[in-house]
Amino acid sequence: TLLYDSQAKKIRYLLFDGQMDDDTDESINSKSGKAKLQERIKAIQDKGCRLEFDSIPSDIFRGNLQMIDSSMPEIVAWMLSNSYLERKKNFKEAIERINEVNPMRFDMQNGHKFYEYKIKSLMTAVALGMLPATPWSGYFEATGGYLVVKENGEVVCFHIYNRNVLEDYLINNTKFDTPDSKRHNMGKIYREGDRYYFDLALQIRFK
Repeated sequence: TLLYDSQAKKIRYLLFDGQMDDDTDESINSKSGKAKLQERIKAIQDKGCRLEFDSIPSDIFRGNLQMIDSSMPEIVAWMLSNSYLERKKNFKEAIERINEVNPMRFDMQNGHKFYEYKIKSLMTAVALGMLPATPWSGYFEATGGYLVVKENGEVVCFHIYNRNVLEDYLINNTKFDTPDSKRHNMGKIYREGDRYYFDLALQIRFK
């Protein structure tokens, strides 16, 4: 696992538009099975609602993401929820989808790869020392290189001076993972006042 499962990585979404009430809430939350998160999100979508990024409850994790880029919380939240909607977890494909939709409304007419660059910066920071629950200074813990041990025992070494190769490897060989929803009480609709919310946890692992 590249970015492990922890309470700090929870992302909060507002259920925006559509029809939602307590009976619907209970019906959707009752869905179970291995694909229950996908089924619940699909049911939310079928009710005409969409998951709108609300916040990252952890001040530390939010600050760490904003250290990399001020719009990183919104970008990561969009990619994570979209990976469940599309049922496609690969990071490279996720970047292609967000690049096509352009939810941040970047000016991309000149070919700037805003999303790819920003996500590569995030992945490198995670690989070289940024942790969700620890305030990040911006310094990398690994100063020489990064080692990857594959399942077959092969060891791949990336030197820091060749950062582009490391970034490409991380993007091409990682995917969103689904953590245990019960462990952090995520993946259920809940109500605060007259609004309904839904939490997901960000976890990234090697394919």
